[in-house]
Amino acid sequence: MLSLDVEQRQARTLAKRILLLINSVTPALLSALTLFSLSGVGFAQETSSQRLGKALSLVGAEREKALIEGAKKEGELNLYFVLGVSEGQPFASVFQKQYPFLKVNYIRAGRGAIMTKILTEVRVGAFRGDLIQISPDEAYHLIKGGITDRYLSPYAKDVKKGYYDPNGNWTALYYSTMVLAYNNTRVAPGDVPKRYEDVLNPKWKGKLILDVAATDWFGMLVESWGEKKAVDFGRQLVKQEIQFRRGHRLQLLLLSAGEVDIAPKVYGETGYIMKSAGAPIDFALLKPHIIKPYPMLLVKKASHPFAAALFYDWSLSEKGQAALQQFARVSVLERVKPRYPALMVENPLVITPEGFGPNYERYINLFKDTFGIKTAE
Repeated sequence: MLSLDVEQRQARTLAKRILLLINSVTPALLSALTLFSLSGVGFAQETSSQRLGKALSLVGAEREKALIEGAKKEGELNLYFVLGVSEGQPFASVFQKQYPFLKVNYIRAGRGAIMTKILTEVRVGAFRGDLIQISPDEAYHLIKGGITDRYLSPYAKDVKKGYYDPNGNWTALYYSTMVLAYNNTRVAPGDVPKRYEDVLNPKWKGKLILDVAATDWFGMLVESWGEKKAVDFGRQLVKQEIQFRRGHRLQLLLLSAGEVDIAPKVYGETGYIMKSAGAPIDFALLKPHIIKPYPMLLVKKASHPFAAALFYDWSLSEKGQAALQQFARVSVLERVKPRYPALMVENPLVITPEGFGPNYERYINLFKDTFGIKTAE
């Protein structure tokens, strides 16, 4: 398996130049993607769904057989994923072991950088992606820009409601639950916040940490509470002398080291990994319960549409989702036993591409203005 981690110095430099365009939902981005979708540069003129043809109407063993026959002719699969190499590459290896006739190229980049890579390759006619796995707001731009195709896997019927698009634009591969984390040697059980407003208690002044790119979390607070209440909360949080850092792992490391006491927003599964390794941290699930799914999308003019569809279906099957949970991710299937039962919540707010994407630029600007941050995301 070929592994390409594009988070290197050259990619980071390029990302800085283009991310400003991406974050502002630039017309240049959408026009570039639309140009790609219309031009078919380097691809057959037919879309992926057209090339898949009859296979889309099949189910069960007949569908798999048809996809395998087509995938064998293609011989390759290009995955453009945000899922980290340490988890995503072994996950893809499980798939490749079951379908050894395919060479899986795992192209990984973080949030923002993956869009930069796609956009850059589209502009020069070098994009060869088959499947994309990305954040909800970025998925929205890809769908709107015409770079992706509809694909409604037969396994989508078993996916939790709200974690896939019934029209087939996207299906979540896994999801993250946003939680408040705290150092359990420094925060007494009776002092654990029960509401987000509890972190505004003067006792936590100078003892809080927040991701500098927490736009998604703040945006969902706006949707749940209304703009005025969310902005007032954010401004009071700033008065608490909150520290800003980039990355949930870094926040949890600082929390574990006792540098801070509370992190209002981290991803629960990341925290549980560190807790299981002995870190002195625990979690509180505060309302609104916010869920962030990571959509998977079929490229409209994929180089290898049969291999892409085969992976798409397999990754949403019980076998694929069980394999994914081995790598510390949370299954989107109702019937798969959750790896982290404590993270299961009722009536969550789910960040979807179509619900969150159109408002993303507004939330970025609101987050920057509220927290006094020059750059976010």
